[in-house]
Amino acid sequence: MIGAANRDPAHYLNPDSFIVDRQDLGHSSFGHGIHFCIGAPLARLETKTLLGVLLERAPEMKVLQEEIKYPQLFAVRKPLELRVAI
Repeated sequence: MIGAANRDPAHYLNPDSFIVDRQDLGHSSFGHGIHFCIGAPLARLETKTLLGVLLERAPEMKVLQEEIKYPQLFAVRKPLELRVAI
């Protein structure tokens, strides 16, 4: 299931945490080999640009929630909400 991808605690340290400079890569987010996502370079560029601008405009931004709640979906993993302070 896509929602379980890259979240194996036997392979990833703190698999439920978003760690920007994560070293234990080898993830399957964009596929592999002939199944590698053709849009991966664009997605990476968009993410890099978004995070750069966001952190430039709101350098003191922080997550206000101790625990982030996720819906019980099999296909994807996304937070129900993410409250932040700017």
